Amino acid sequence: MDFEDEIQFNASPHEVYELIIDENKHQEFSNGYVRIERKIGGSCNWYNSMFGEIHVLEQDKQIIHTWRGNDWPADHYATVHFNFKEIPDGTLIEFKLEDIPDVEPFNTIDWEKGWKTAYWKPMREWLKQAN
Repeated sequence: MDFEDEIQFNASPHEVYELIIDENKHQEFSNGYVRIERKIGGSCNWYNSMFGEIHVLEQDKQIIHTWRGNDWPADHYATVHFNFKEIPDGTLIEFKLEDIPDVEPFNTIDWEKGWKTAYWKPMREWLKQAN
């Protein structure tokens, strides 16, 4: 199961990229524990309930990492793609979450609402306060 979205931010690709990959900024907008080892092969821990590994870091252009919840089927990882595109009013993120477990309860989750609530809205609010 996959989920895709496009999200616009009134900030530069650099600001949006850093907000996602910098663990301190990520903690600030999410109000949760975040550890990101910022290198290819680096481990990630979001909120002590989601874990993954960095696969691609292309400054201000792309982040790809694996991701799994601690309650997911054993050894099942999804792949998260963030592609950052400069647009006239800021940045467009082309987002894709691939290989979500296709079993209950994961196949009944409203992934769009979850990402909007947990990421896009708090990121937008953080960027407004920072500028």
